[in-house]
Amino acid sequence: MKKVVLGAFATVALVAASSASASSVGIRVQNSTTAVASPTYLNTCAAPSPALTPVSPSATSGTSTVSCGQNSAVAFDYTSGAKVCRFNLSSLYTPGNPILGTQGYWTPRGTGTSRAGSARCTVTLTNLDNFGNYAWTVRIQ
Repeated sequence: MKKVVLGAFATVALVAASSASASSVGIRVQNSTTAVASPTYLNTCAAPSPALTPVSPSATSGTSTVSCGQNSAVAFDYTSGAKVCRFNLSSLYTPGNPILGTQGYWTPRGTGTSRAGSARCTVTLTNLDNFGNYAWTVRIQ
């Protein structure tokens, strides 16, 4: 009897732990400078699809997506003239605890940091859902 109960509990715990779906990070780049902004650094868990591309002055790129499973993260720079912005975006999953009865959840994080040329770098969360899929607009100014 004890083996059956323990086996059933372990099965429930495995199902609860594996029920999280894949998350993704969507990226749109808004260039508010007077020169073309180009990606100059990329560190990510998977290649963005489509790839990050240069953005014309006063324009916004299409959406690129990074998807790496339950946790997705990307760090990248955009350079426009002497201005450089580093952007860090992520969707991180915290699993639930079946013993305590808590559910898992995703946490979006996004930062923009000036690395050169008095750039102003902003990050705005533009869309989110309950499955860890987040869309961000990053802006170099």
